[in-house]
Amino acid sequence: PTLRQLGRIGAALGATVAELVRPQLPSAQALMVRHAFKRRSVLGKWNGVTLQHLVPTDMGQSFAALLLTIERNGKSARWFAKREIPELAIVLHGRVQFRLGSAVHDLAQGDSICYDISVPHQWINAGARRSEVVLVNNHFTPLEEWPGLLETAG
Repeated sequence: PTLRQLGRIGAALGATVAELVRPQLPSAQALMVRHAFKRRSVLGKWNGVTLQHLVPTDMGQSFAALLLTIERNGKSARWFAKREIPELAIVLHGRVQFRLGSAVHDLAQGDSICYDISVPHQWINAGARRSEVVLVNNHFTPLEEWPGLLETAG
């Protein structure tokens, strides 16, 4: 079918064209990533903070899973996405301060928080050791959908 026809089919089914053409794994299969998988940096590295993919981005999955590592005294730049996407963050290790808009949230190991990535946000290590946070959302957001970092962490 043409793209226009796919659009009509999707509208009738309540689905997007992307959902119609996205490869689907049969239910008996799973995407497994070995510990040796070399993680790529996503948004770079700044002020003791790295953001890396936990799963390859070319596997057709409909979600993004990222590992945010914040060294002692590290903090991310403030960033946001161009569109509303809910995200879940789980603190694996350490203590972090999460700034979302003008709100400040103090999180410790085991805490989680849900938020919209279109709101400017920033991560700061609030502890004496390295902190790690897993970020999961239902949409892989390419770099071009991040309008850029609002400020350089410093």
